[in-house]
Amino acid sequence: MVFKAVGGSFAGSNIGDPLFAVKVGNWARFWGDHLWKRGLKANQLGVLIVDEPNAKEQYDIITAWAKAIEAGEPGIVTWEDPQPIEDKDCLEMFASVDVLCPIRGAFLSRPDWYRELFIKQQREGRDLWFYNADGPARTFDPFSYYLVQQWHCFKVGAKGSCFWAFGDNGNVSCWNEYPAEGNGPYCPTYLDDESITAAKYMEAIREGVQDYEYLTMLKNRVGALEKKGIPAEELSQATKLLETACDRVMAMEKGANYRWDEEKDRGVADRVRVEILNALSELSDNR
Repeated sequence: MVFKAVGGSFAGSNIGDPLFAVKVGNWARFWGDHLWKRGLKANQLGVLIVDEPNAKEQYDIITAWAKAIEAGEPGIVTWEDPQPIEDKDCLEMFASVDVLCPIRGAFLSRPDWYRELFIKQQREGRDLWFYNADGPARTFDPFSYYLVQQWHCFKVGAKGSCFWAFGDNGNVSCWNEYPAEGNGPYCPTYLDDESITAAKYMEAIREGVQDYEYLTMLKNRVGALEKKGIPAEELSQATKLLETACDRVMAMEKGANYRWDEEKDRGVADRVRVEILNALSELSDNR
């Protein structure tokens, strides 16, 4: 995954100049060939063209670059984390990239049109991811901010989950964060110049990723048994669990509110996880 941070020109050619698309296409083809020579595939490279775009001039730059990359090496994944403030100017750009990754806080708190904008693009073929970029990390409940995000991903069919940022310690030791300026540190570990120590925040990410995998395993298992002709009534409990698990885990979440002092049942994910594992055991391969 590479952040390109581009502008409106490349190698002496501006967007709109016919040579612009040729040059960017050749650049993309070069990297596709390089990956192939290294035994890799082009779709193992993802490119963020412009970070957090929210204006038409940014959308136009992304669209031009994405179309040129697609023409030169269609396997390269174009990945964007847009923050639209309306639902019209961004549409061409949305349709030109492979992955859309809205900030989850906005997805939770903005009006319905914001969520529908991304869900519609997902239905039309774009991959949906989530990321969050709030801070300081130590002010957040690991359950609500870090762990639940992966359950939310599964609920809406999102394929990726990201957090800003594993290396952003606000230029201070995370063992003493008081001198930090702004919203940092953001990192979910205790990071200093000499060590990295896992914190509950990192453990919450890990558990959430594993939960997503358990849910995926159960979904795949139910699908395989349906193809084998197992009657629906024999799969009903597992099917209902898949339909309700994420809502149960997220039931006490209130929008983009990640406070420590909110009263909630933080053990619900542990209990639902056990139900998923039990269901997988009951739907064992010897059926």
